[in-house]
Amino acid sequence: MQPILRIWVVEDDPYARDMICEDLGSLDGIQVVGSSALLPVGKEVRGAIDMMFVDIDRLKQHGDWVNQVVACLHQFSNKPRAFAAACQPDSAWVSRLDRAYFCAYASKQEISRILPGALVLANRQDRLWTAGLQHAAGLARSHD
Repeated sequence: MQPILRIWVVEDDPYARDMICEDLGSLDGIQVVGSSALLPVGKEVRGAIDMMFVDIDRLKQHGDWVNQVVACLHQFSNKPRAFAAACQPDSAWVSRLDRAYFCAYASKQEISRILPGALVLANRQDRLWTAGLQHAAGLARSHD
């Protein structure tokens, strides 16, 4: 039997959250242990997870989303990492994403059809950056 990848889903859109949870929960080797519209806190946090899938679009509107996610991850009993997704990832944040806390940063458009595989791959690798983000980061460096 495959090891279970335990995931918490953070997505503010209830329809999208339900679809992500349903898609992931139907796959062998992935268990959705919780979901919420906002980063989970307090009593919502139970046990351990391996990864938190976080839609950061709403978080970006409220300041430093990197610190918000890291603070949330510290609540879990083990050391999970975050898979951050955004409509338009900002390459300027890449340098702030500590490998101890983030396993992926991706464009929602790039991962929309391959989310389960991307989660598994991000969990196995040190880091996963989608091609679009890598390209944007390269462009940003060339203009510095």
